[in-house]
Amino acid sequence: MTSDEEGARAGARVEYRTPDRKRALVLSALLVAWGVGSLVRVLLGRFSGFVDILGLALCALAPFILNTSLAKTVLDDRGIHAWRPLWRRTVRWQDVRSVATEEKSSRGFGAHRVRVHRHKGGTLWLPAPYVDLRASKEETDRFAAQAAQIITRWQAHTTVDDA
Repeated sequence: MTSDEEGARAGARVEYRTPDRKRALVLSALLVAWGVGSLVRVLLGRFSGFVDILGLALCALAPFILNTSLAKTVLDDRGIHAWRPLWRRTVRWQDVRSVATEEKSSRGFGAHRVRVHRHKGGTLWLPAPYVDLRASKEETDRFAAQAAQIITRWQAHTTVDDA
């Protein structure tokens, strides 16, 4: 057994987070501050038009940005736990049919993501790790190593559970 497999069986908890969470926190804080400032001006009767409307509208984006950027994936002895502030999913190791890296694209943007296929037919895109299609080689290599760790842990749990 390799050291990765021994660590996987030893119950070591591994956590992966989104790479851009700090930037998203700053952006969300700025959007909320702009929105609150706009709301205060409107309530005080100092409505300035487009800038205030835009501030209020952009403030509504902050929860969605935070939901995406604060996501994490946790691996432990029980299985894979995908976590976002607005939802949580857990897939037990024995329910996982396969784990693979795939390209997911939408509206011209794309990323390499880890996808978990379940025995019952459902799939789960893990919120982390991921890497943008336009990322540097260093970031792509880091993603590939993290994805390989997830696949190795799944294989270690599958081979022991099947034996």
